[in-house]
Amino acid sequence: EPLENSRCYLSNSLRQKLEEGDSINVALCGDGIGAGVDTDGEGIFLNYLSEALSSYYDVEIETKNYSEEGRCCDLLNEKINDIISDHPDILMIEFGINDHYVPQTLEEENVKKYKDDIEKIVVKLKENDIDVFLLGFFQQNITLSSESMEATRSFNKALKEIADNNGIYFADVYALYVKIGSIKPLSRDVMGDYIHHPNEWGHKLY
Repeated sequence: EPLENSRCYLSNSLRQKLEEGDSINVALCGDGIGAGVDTDGEGIFLNYLSEALSSYYDVEIETKNYSEEGRCCDLLNEKINDIISDHPDILMIEFGINDHYVPQTLEEENVKKYKDDIEKIVVKLKENDIDVFLLGFFQQNITLSSESMEATRSFNKALKEIADNNGIYFADVYALYVKIGSIKPLSRDVMGDYIHHPNEWGHKLY
């Protein structure tokens, strides 16, 4: 589905590059989903996005993936200097599925820390002229005894608030997966591990 007014999320420098056909550097920092766990390593959303951008804008797309399996948003702090040094045109931030999956995660200070940690990085990236997109996360298999639907919604809401506060794009993966889940069993058809790692088709949804 087309995004209305999607150009407003792009910085002037990135918009100019796209209009002039310059090469674009797209980077991703995330958890096991971003790393492509339970896929062949190629069928991940970073690569699908690269192919789509290259085709749509007729530009060369270079990618770099900083994602690591099992990590939470603290990985951003570890990688921030490398990211700024590499200076991609866009950094996609994809965290939440692991961050929300801990005991007592719904305590207000935990959600606030998650939000504050990511927002500080977003501000720093923008100060260094790097465009930032945030990606939400879906409801993992609800048959897990420790899964909390409320936590999933709260952490996604925090990401949306960061995006609104900083004028950047938020991809509402949660809402999309709810829509798909109304017609397909997600754990069987979309998740490669039946829990929270998308298969290749699940990455195409991203």
